[in-house]
Amino acid sequence: MLNNLTNFFNIITGKMIKKVPENSDLIPLGTKDIRYGGNYKPTAISVADLAANIGGLQSVSVDGVTIIGNGTLGNPLKTVSSGGDTKYSNVIFIDAINGNDTTGAVNIFNKPFKTIYFATIAAQALSRTSTDRALIYIRRGNYAWNGYLLNYCDIYSEPGVIISGGRITDQTIGSAITANFLGYANLNDTDILISYASTIKFQFARMVNPNKAALLFTTSSGFANIIVEADYIYASTLGTSYLSTVRGTTNVTITIKEKIESLYTHWHFRNSFSGTFILNCPESILIEGNPYSYTNSKQIIYATDVTANAKIIINGDLINKDPIYYGGPGAVVSLWGFGAGYFQLNGNTYANYAIGLYSNITNPLGKATINGNISSTLRPIVSISAGTVVIKNSNISSTNPITIDAEAIFISNTSVLYLLNCVITSVSDANIIKVDSDTAKLQLYNCFAFSNGTLGNCVYGTSVGKLVRMHNFRTNKPLSTNVTDVLSPTGLIVDTNLITPNF
Repeated sequence: MLNNLTNFFNIITGKMIKKVPENSDLIPLGTKDIRYGGNYKPTAISVADLAANIGGLQSVSVDGVTIIGNGTLGNPLKTVSSGGDTKYSNVIFIDAINGNDTTGAVNIFNKPFKTIYFATIAAQALSRTSTDRALIYIRRGNYAWNGYLLNYCDIYSEPGVIISGGRITDQTIGSAITANFLGYANLNDTDILISYASTIKFQFARMVNPNKAALLFTTSSGFANIIVEADYIYASTLGTSYLSTVRGTTNVTITIKEKIESLYTHWHFRNSFSGTFILNCPESILIEGNPYSYTNSKQIIYATDVTANAKIIINGDLINKDPIYYGGPGAVVSLWGFGAGYFQLNGNTYANYAIGLYSNITNPLGKATINGNISSTLRPIVSISAGTVVIKNSNISSTNPITIDAEAIFISNTSVLYLLNCVITSVSDANIIKVDSDTAKLQLYNCFAFSNGTLGNCVYGTSVGKLVRMHNFRTNKPLSTNVTDVLSPTGLIVDTNLITPNF
C-alpha cells in the first residue's frame, strides 16, 4: 500500500496528469473480492467503458418520442419512437433555476441554458433537416419569452413550465417552417401568430391572456397547417380585438379539453379565408361584460369574408353568458357576408340575450348546417336574410314573453331555410315564423311549433304570395292568409290541444 501511495505522489510531482483522457486510457479500480487483502482486488477500467456506464438522463418521454442516453461520449442522447426512429441529432436543455446562458451547451444534460432566447440562438446555429431535427427541452420554471420557432426544431415543455409576456411566431424568420411546440406549458399573456405557410403543432396546458388576443392565423400565400391542443384558453382584449383572427389560406384543427372563454368575439374569419377550420371544444363561452359597448363585439363565430373553399366546423356547445344585447350582428353565430363557404355546428347554442344564428350569406352557394338546440331570450332566435341554412334535430326555444316583432324565426330576401325534425317553441303570444320576402323559401319536415295565446300565426307573411312547403308539421296556430302550403293536404295540422314543451 505504501508503495502504491509513493507511486501516486510521484505521478503528481512529475506532472504526468492528463487533462483530456483517451478512450483507451485505464483508470484503477478496486473490485470487491474476499480473497485479497482489504477484500478488494486491484483492477482497471478504460475511459470509454467508464463513460458508457456513468449515470445521468436515462429516458424521458416527449409526446410519443423518447429521448434515451445520458449525454456522455459513451452514451449520447438519441431518440426513439414507436412509429420508427425519430432522430434529434441535437438536444438543448433549459433550466430557469440552474441554467446559465454563458456556459450552456448543446447535448450536455447538466449544462442547460437559463433562457429560451439563448437556447434558440444555439439551436439556430445548428444544422437541421426534416430527418435530423433539433429539440429544445424546457424544464419546469418561469420564463419570459418573445420569440420565434425554428425550422425543424421542436420545443418540449415539462409540467410546471410558465411562459409569460410575449409572442410565439414563425414571423421573424420570414419564411414557412415545420416545427412543433409540445408539452405542458402554461402561457400567460403570450399569444401565437402564424403568418406563413408553416406546418406546426402547438400543445400546451393553458393560455390565459387578459390583455391580448390568443391565436392569430394570418397566412397570405400558400397553405398553413396548424394543430392546437390545450386544456383551456382565455382572452380578454381591448376594443374590438378578438380572441382569434383566422384569415387567408389556413387549415386549422383546434382541440380543447375543458373550455374557451373570452370577453369578446372568439373566432373572426375574414380576408378571404379559404381553409378548413375545425374546433373541438365542449364549451365556448362569451363571458359577461363589454366596457367599450361595441355593437359588433359579442359573437363566438363571426365570419365576414370567406371563399367557396372555406369550411368551418364547430363541435361543441356555444354559450353566451352576457345578460345584455349590444345590437348590431350580436349573434352567437354571425355569418355576416359569409360568401360561398360552408359552416357546420354540431352542438347547442345558448344565446341568452343575443340572437342565436344570424345568416347573411351573400353568395347563393353558401350553406350552413346546425345540428343542435338553439335557445334565446331575444327575438328572433334565428334570422336569415340570404344563403341556405339547414337546422336539424333542434329544439328552437324562445323564453321572452314580448309580443311585438316576437317571431322566433325570421327569413327574408333570397334565403332558404330547411327545418328537419325540429321543435319550435315561444312563450310569446305572437307569430312563430315570419317570411318577409316572396323570394325566400321555407321548408319544414317532421316539425312541431307552439306559441302561447291565440294571437299570430305559425307562419306569417308580409305580402301576398308566400309559398312554403310543410310535411308532417303540427302547430297550435294557423297559417296567415297570405301564406300557402304547397304540400297541402299532407303538410300542416293545426291542433290547439298541444301541450307546451318546456326546455
